[in-house]
Amino acid sequence: MGLLWILKRMSGLFSKGYNEPFNIYCNEEVTKSIKNLYSSVFPDVRINAIEEKVKIHTLQDEETLEIAGEKITFFDVHPKGNQLYGFEIILKNGKKLIFLGDETCNPILYDRLKGADYVMHEAFCLDAEEKVFKAYEKHHSTVKSVCESMNPLDIKNLIIYHTEDTHENKKELYTAEAKEYFDNNVIVPEDLDEIIL
Repeated sequence: MGLLWILKRMSGLFSKGYNEPFNIYCNEEVTKSIKNLYSSVFPDVRINAIEEKVKIHTLQDEETLEIAGEKITFFDVHPKGNQLYGFEIILKNGKKLIFLGDETCNPILYDRLKGADYVMHEAFCLDAEEKVFKAYEKHHSTVKSVCESMNPLDIKNLIIYHTEDTHENKKELYTAEAKEYFDNNVIVPEDLDEIIL
């Protein structure tokens, strides 16, 4: 749903003369959803501007593209729900970053993750709160379940994101639980935090 607000903002900017293209990289299922969204939400005059300036790049599994000077490989994460892609990038400093999308990592991807410098994995809640937030029902993880599955893969830095927002001290709580089950470095960013890779 965040995309709706981005498109609304971009359509407003386009109507005021903003001319830079806006690129979206996604799978075929998301491409269709975005295009269906246009006619449901926007007036025709805005649809024309959006279709002209918003460039949707429909990805294929294992496709590599150069974006902002970096080679990024997109891959199917084999989700339980809707089609979902993650990505892998080798940074200019030689470190590997892997983003796994918005669902518990499918074990089919474990070989890809082994030894990675950074892996970004969602963890919706603390393990003790799973019954409250129903993470597993939504194809999400708990901090404990993520760390237990990622620990044997020798990942150097595990970035845990997409977390619930009921705790003021979430970073401390999530980090403490993660450290019990993950031997290497754990990063639990707050919204808008910058992580130096």
